[in-house]
Amino acid sequence: MASHSSSRKSALVLTHNYPRYSGDMSGVFLKHLLSTLDSVEFTVLAPHDRGLPESEDVDGIEIRRFRYAPDDKEVLAYRGEMHRHLTSRPLAVWNFIRSYRNAAMNLVRHSTFDLIWAHWWIPGGWIGRKAKAVADIPLVVTCHGTDIFLLSKYRWLRGQAASVFSAANRVTVVSTFLREQLVGAMKDKVEGIGEKTVVAPMPVDTGVFYHDEGIEPEPGSIVCASRLTKQKNIDRLILAASRLKEDNVQFRVDIFGDGPERQHLEKMIDDLSLSDQVRIHRPVPQGELANKYRKSQIAVLVSEREGFGLALLEAMLCGCAGVGARSGGIIDVLAKDGVDGVLVEPGDVDSLYQSLKDLLTNQARLAELREACRESAVSRFSNETISHIFREILEQL
Repeated sequence: MASHSSSRKSALVLTHNYPRYSGDMSGVFLKHLLSTLDSVEFTVLAPHDRGLPESEDVDGIEIRRFRYAPDDKEVLAYRGEMHRHLTSRPLAVWNFIRSYRNAAMNLVRHSTFDLIWAHWWIPGGWIGRKAKAVADIPLVVTCHGTDIFLLSKYRWLRGQAASVFSAANRVTVVSTFLREQLVGAMKDKVEGIGEKTVVAPMPVDTGVFYHDEGIEPEPGSIVCASRLTKQKNIDRLILAASRLKEDNVQFRVDIFGDGPERQHLEKMIDDLSLSDQVRIHRPVPQGELANKYRKSQIAVLVSEREGFGLALLEAMLCGCAGVGARSGGIIDVLAKDGVDGVLVEPGDVDSLYQSLKDLLTNQARLAELREACRESAVSRFSNETISHIFREILEQL
């Protein structure tokens, strides 16, 4: 079992999403966050997946993986849709949670930790509440978005959520929007939920996402990295692109992502005769995506009720001008409309089209905005700034 003999404090991290191998995008932001907090010794408990070792050390972080089914049936984690199985496969979800709980209990009974840090209130926070009762140590619960939206979609979950947030010594969320959503849902169920909940975004790996003055972006280049779901409003971007084409504006849109809307969106592109201007690409590794950002002038994210808008922030760090929906956590990223980015009305094709046209036809203004976006992103979301927030939270507990 894990032993922590160094003078550093030790923390058990509970998550259902963590990189499985080099280059894996699953929970990569969490791995990067932990790497910035070198004053704490972390043990990560995450689900097993086919072909993975049950225990290994990766970059100084101990990884423990719990099995919840035979290899060929371990299909709940790392697929991006776990919450959908709550109603479609409740027995499989219960087996997953039971295995998760047993693994966490085994760790806290046989190892010494100073703190439990659960990511996503469900299932991690629920497991963390149980483990805290056994180990009698502080519990931090970090919410990333989907887990908070579940409280609106499945109101019957609020009782379980209340027990988790009541047990937590501190709760962090990645945007002001999510804090409002969480406090609104729990204010009558959890005493002091407002006081214990703080906004702490995930840090961006600035060793990957950075501006390179030696790279000149392609004129008219627009990039969008997003899950291809209805909530992301990619169809609005395609419709805006169709209007840009009608106006003979020079542009190109590259969309990186996958999801249930892919086939519908590709048909839209064909029906609007946009195949020369708009292309959908499969997701690519972070380094490759960062290079695409550096070669682009504008990054677009127009999803509604976005938890934070990490993809937009990453693009801005690489030198893109940010254009986003006036919705959700995107407002935290583009804090000053017209100064460090452009906000458009959610779902409004005309607003998006006009904003893109204004930038693409005014290269001086676009260059100015690109620089302002980059400076704003660096000053407000650097590794140093974000890691300081989390370091203070952990040290206080």
